[in-house]
Amino acid sequence: MANHLYCTWAHRTALPSDLRARFRDLDEFVRVLAASATSRLLVVSPYLSPGGMASLRSAIAVSAQRGAWIRLVTSDLDNSNSANRRSVSVLLDGSDGVIIRPRLRLLGVSESLTELVHAKCMVVDGMRGYLGSANLSVSGLEKNFELGVALGEEEAAALDQLISYFEANGDLEDRTSIL
Repeated sequence: MANHLYCTWAHRTALPSDLRARFRDLDEFVRVLAASATSRLLVVSPYLSPGGMASLRSAIAVSAQRGAWIRLVTSDLDNSNSANRRSVSVLLDGSDGVIIRPRLRLLGVSESLTELVHAKCMVVDGMRGYLGSANLSVSGLEKNFELGVALGEEEAAALDQLISYFEANGDLEDRTSIL
């Protein structure tokens, strides 16, 4: 998976064939990754949308059903009417949501880390993943021009460890209780 480049499908199809062949479909890659975890799935995106979470819900449920723990790091969780809070609610809707809910840890920025976590990544089992510009929203996955790269084991492990460090250091706090 490492060294593959991805971009949103709508923009990929518009590229000349020789250039298009160098990029793969970003939204499909993210869905395949989300469904492939066996022990843990780390999802980091500052902006979510209800449609984006609905499109990933069944993939995340597959990983949760396998026993993977899901860590979702996002922002703007204090306002119950925020897009991110509504999006997390959509993630937990229906039978897939019933599978996801007991395996989900929702993490937000604590007061010690005053900056927005603006990274967008997904790490599967600490061994592979995605790093790119797309938020987990309909716009990010399907409409905007977004780019990403597949992560190999070394890069995925480093990002997984970085988020674990922020959490252990108190910069990210467990916000699961708001659900």
